[in-house]
Amino acid sequence: PMTQTLAVLVGLLVIPSGVLGAKKKPLFEYDDHYVMLNDVGRNDFYRRALRRVIPKCGADCSVLDVGAGSGLLSMMAAHLGAPHVLAVEANPALASLAEQTIEANRKNNFPGSNVTVVAALSSKVDLEQMPGQRRADVLVTETFGTMLLGEGAINFVPDARDRLLKEGGIVVPAGGCQYA
Repeated sequence: PMTQTLAVLVGLLVIPSGVLGAKKKPLFEYDDHYVMLNDVGRNDFYRRALRRVIPKCGADCSVLDVGAGSGLLSMMAAHLGAPHVLAVEANPALASLAEQTIEANRKNNFPGSNVTVVAALSSKVDLEQMPGQRRADVLVTETFGTMLLGEGAINFVPDARDRLLKEGGIVVPAGGCQYA
């Protein structure tokens, strides 16, 4: 059985007991999400990047997490001081997991009360759903899989950037290289 608590860098992602083992097949059995949650190098990159950019946004910083999955990056942003975080996840099962994870963290007095989860494609999110009904200061996404173009980020990240990120906003990551 999967452990209840994943000590992933920031040490505060709590997976409620029974959430992952509730079905006959675990949620992450044939999925890269479990591997990505435990990828220390990848997660450390995101933690360091968010730690660098969130303070630059000011006291009312808002973060948009596109492809939020389990909510890890949203929780990192909250932990690092972002007062407004919107986690957007198209997969209803993962969006539910993110909501449960964030709620479990709230109950354990970890940051997260400022994280809102929306179960939708990012292309269906509009400004009325954004914190304060305004564009985000930071767009963070881990929709690249193990290969830069693996999850189709090239199709929806530009849309989210253009519609939901303020002018001069920061995208994490800002770029990438793929080698043959």
